[in-house]
Amino acid sequence: MKNKQNKLLGANLQAMRMKKDVKQETVAKELNVSKSYVSKIENGKMAITVTTLVNYCAVIGSDFRDAIECLTEVI
Repeated sequence: MKNKQNKLLGANLQAMRMKKDVKQETVAKELNVSKSYVSKIENGKMAITVTTLVNYCAVIGSDFRDAIECLTEVI
């Protein structure tokens, strides 16, 4: 279940980021992490902490509640 949640959340974050036309490099720089880390989150290969999720959403100009909306069906 956890892996499915990571994949759903990551895909949703990626879609939100792309819709806002923000590059992974920008997110990585603002979060002070590597682009590889952002990529792993978006591809569901790594879990994201709540703090990082909130900060990620702030960088792309979205509300974190929109990001987790995709998880309501699997929780």
